Amino acid sequence: MFALLPCGRLFSQTLPQREADSVTASLPSQLNEVVITGTRTPKKIKDVPIYTKVISSTAIQNSGNRSLISLLENELPGLDFNSNAGVPNINMHGLGGNYVLLLVDGERIAGETRNNMDYAMIQPDNIERIEIVKGTSSTLYGSNAMAGVINIITKKNKKSFESTVSAIGGDYGYENYNASAGIKRKNYSLQSNLFYKANGNYFLKDRSPEKRIYADRIESEPTLRTTEVEGGHSYSAEQKVSYTAIEKLHLTAKAGYFKRERYNAGVEGSVMHNLYSNFTTVLTADYRWAEGQNLSVSYNFSDYRKYNFYHVVDLTKRDYLDKIQSVRVVSQNKLNATNELTTGIEYLEQSLDTYMFAGNASFDNSSKSAFVQHDYKINEKLNLLSGLRLDKNSSYGEHLSPKIALKADFSEALSLRTSYAGGFRSPSLKELYTNWDHLGMFQIVGNPELKPEKNSNIMATLTYNKPKVNLALNVFYNKITDKIGLFQNSSFDTIQYRNFEKQSIYGTELNADFKIFPQVTLQAGYSFVNDGLRENGHNISPTRPHSANVKLDYFITRGNYFASFSLSGRYRSNMEVFSQDENDEYYKIDYEAYSIWRFNGILRYKKYAEMNLAIDNLFAYKSAVHNFYTPTTPGRMYQIGVMLYIDSIINKTN
Repeated sequence: MFALLPCGRLFSQTLPQREADSVTASLPSQLNEVVITGTRTPKKIKDVPIYTKVISSTAIQNSGNRSLISLLENELPGLDFNSNAGVPNINMHGLGGNYVLLLVDGERIAGETRNNMDYAMIQPDNIERIEIVKGTSSTLYGSNAMAGVINIITKKNKKSFESTVSAIGGDYGYENYNASAGIKRKNYSLQSNLFYKANGNYFLKDRSPEKRIYADRIESEPTLRTTEVEGGHSYSAEQKVSYTAIEKLHLTAKAGYFKRERYNAGVEGSVMHNLYSNFTTVLTADYRWAEGQNLSVSYNFSDYRKYNFYHVVDLTKRDYLDKIQSVRVVSQNKLNATNELTTGIEYLEQSLDTYMFAGNASFDNSSKSAFVQHDYKINEKLNLLSGLRLDKNSSYGEHLSPKIALKADFSEALSLRTSYAGGFRSPSLKELYTNWDHLGMFQIVGNPELKPEKNSNIMATLTYNKPKVNLALNVFYNKITDKIGLFQNSSFDTIQYRNFEKQSIYGTELNADFKIFPQVTLQAGYSFVNDGLRENGHNISPTRPHSANVKLDYFITRGNYFASFSLSGRYRSNMEVFSQDENDEYYKIDYEAYSIWRFNGILRYKKYAEMNLAIDNLFAYKSAVHNFYTPTTPGRMYQIGVMLYIDSIINKTN
């Protein structure tokens, strides 16, 4: 939770080493930071032809955010989460969870629920950095990357011994306890992490009735509603082991376990809670047989389960099991000073057993893939990246995904990145085989004849980078065909998944970082998205068209003390969403614009301990009406915590 604010090199020389490392890592210009997601090869941000946004470890720790969801929302304009029956739904560039590929250390994880991952599995305290590649990335990552890729890079120990413990508490029953320890020797390293988190249920009371606005009248709900937001508790453990067998061969093994209990709301919660668990294993081997020549082999296994826990009678019954495993081989070959070739093959398998399949059936799906990418530095000013991927799926056959990107440097500060990518999303097992009676109201039926969704994505990004200012202007267009949706039959008793026509999305983003003074930085971002979702001339999109984020960071040192302060805010514009009532008549609901602000302060003594104070929703915003598309905040929330750096304390004692 805790960290330092950005500052200049002038000040880093006077700080203890832990502070200096964190501070210099978060300068507004991160051009020399190495990223891997956009090209699958290590490259400095300034050299990557694909525009990549990075949330650094310093920004993550400094934010004090309680969850991955709040971290992403507060750092990125154009990215939001809605709540669907208590399950968070991501929206990025106008597309939902089916189109945003979330990776952990470059690997997929099981656990799709209502088209989204279980974001509670990701602990912000274990994140080293987050790399976000917006725009289609199917050439490197296959299905589900039509809107972009979010790659969570977890922490690795960097010293011979390091260890921290922390405890955080807040209102509404919030608790967070973390412990980590790691050792690093010449040819091996070990890293262990333990996490526990809990928060209680709370209620949101409407201040005005929800209004349905028809063409000729307005209808209001007869009473004010109260919504219960569900809490729960979770714990997780992770172990990493790295070993350098010989000078050129590096082996890594990672295993993690996660378990969560959801405090279901209302009458259901009085007899039943949901339990969720996930077990993951990742094995990798990297063989660097020559300079610029590397072969990587990885195996990934993820097992996600959901149970109904009837706590009144102490009975647990599983109703969901999702397993994925993959094997991937990637070869990186630097042919000469201007040409680099990346090739790979991958096998991905998924099986799903869910209550939504008739007769307790289980289904599986697999795909075999091969991809190639050529990185060609034409001259000092031009860099061309091209790639092609072939996927062969057991359900729908073969699909090609091309990509081409060009980076042009007009000067040392000014660059233009342009790209075209073709992507796809394979139908999920749920979309193919569901046969479920939805609470006796209607049947939801899958469709084994579904075709994969396909898209064409065009993007252009202009960047301007100087030591005290970084600017990025991004425009994009995304056209999707054979989109999959749910369609109701004429008797209104069955809904089936089908391919329908197309969707066109376009928008723009502007991101800016300023170093106002050596100890003060300002970050700001704006996004506009039009996702084109209209029905008979009516807007049915749940995407807020305009969004903005701003963050002001300040730090100060006095003797053995270090203090940092961060003020951040996010703004989301109003929107009008149309629906049809039981008589097929259109009505709209107006959703007001809102802004939510957050303050985070840190006080550190030497390298040994620090205290954190955070105030979320600083100005106590509350929605007048609460539903799927409004924030679930109950108002102003406080948290306070402490962290001890055990390694520094032990070294002092010794």
